[in-house]
Amino acid sequence: MKREAGEVVDIFDAIRIPGIPRVWITRGLSTEQIQSIHRNLEEFGEAENLVVSSETYRHFTVDEGRSIAVAALELFDAGANSNEYIPHQILTNLANVVPGSLQGLYPSLLERDLGWGSDSMFREADWATRDRIISLLDAQVQSIYTRQDLLCALAWIGDDVVQRQFYQWHQTPPMWRNLLYTPPEEYANAAGWELTEEGTRRNLFFEMCYDLVVPEQAPLEDTPGPVSVAIINEERCGWCGHPLTTLFDIDLRDPRMAFLPIQGKRLRIAQCLNCALQVMPHPVTDIDGDGTSRWSLYNTDPPKNLKVYDENDTSYESLPPNQWVLGMARRTPYENQGSHIGGCPDWVQGAEYPHCPACQKKMMFVAQLEPNIGSLEGIFYAFVCLSCGKATTMYQQT
Repeated sequence: MKREAGEVVDIFDAIRIPGIPRVWITRGLSTEQIQSIHRNLEEFGEAENLVVSSETYRHFTVDEGRSIAVAALELFDAGANSNEYIPHQILTNLANVVPGSLQGLYPSLLERDLGWGSDSMFREADWATRDRIISLLDAQVQSIYTRQDLLCALAWIGDDVVQRQFYQWHQTPPMWRNLLYTPPEEYANAAGWELTEEGTRRNLFFEMCYDLVVPEQAPLEDTPGPVSVAIINEERCGWCGHPLTTLFDIDLRDPRMAFLPIQGKRLRIAQCLNCALQVMPHPVTDIDGDGTSRWSLYNTDPPKNLKVYDENDTSYESLPPNQWVLGMARRTPYENQGSHIGGCPDWVQGAEYPHCPACQKKMMFVAQLEPNIGSLEGIFYAFVCLSCGKATTMYQQT
């Protein structure tokens, strides 16, 4: 996709649109005043949609990205925008999509308390920023960041020094450990990796990442392509009896799928939609490189609170088949918005990598589907343990 002339100007204009108060009570205003409010709100909404979408940033150069980052910091300092997290979203998108664009700006991020949950904007931070974050964690006086923010930022940096520090905290918990819900090293999951027993890093995602798009957005010669989505599976759920759905059916012979380290022709990851929307943990299926996808004996008895919907109930949401196909490769594995295969998951409710029931290790993320159909406004995630031949799925929503 070629960037249109003036696109950089467009995003600068969008960033600099002043904040518009959300005025819904129009009693006593003239028709002209009401129309003006509606025009401004529409303009603001369009600008907001532009700057928060990761797709907007895919073709920017490092220099363009840095200019946009500076504009985002200026917007944050002005405090003029009615969505206070727009600067955070801009900087996160730049960090995820335009590598190198935040170099030299990390001290400014710390000074402004720009943490907001994911903190992936610190992924390429320099050693001085990394060491500053570690010192803030160990300081007696709490910094403007929460310790959770600082740990997430460290996790995204994730270099050898961070790994050793997490391992040290694992062996000798710090004094502030009791202020956390989970051990410090568990925050590595937020950045898509875990600390091994040896104190090294094990990634929980694949470096390649491809869009999953509607067929109309893919080149005609590339459809149907190597990935099929939401296909009825021949197996039935051992809990509710509903037919399983093959969430992702992947042709392993396609060169684009070579990043998946599994021998064979076909990988299928199935789920039960009836159960996936209700209970945790989700059922596990047995898989292999020949397309095997069947109910696993590792599944326990069905949860007591499981509700079984009638398969013919029209109020019961379903996933339409063949609505998504493989699109273009993404610039980085860290761009996680929307439906995609490979790369990092976009957690709605926080990182939650499931454990393989056979080896107890965390399973690797393979793909996510964001259907945006009816009440299905959340995200389906697919995971595998290739060494044990197990797969599972997960669903999160706001």
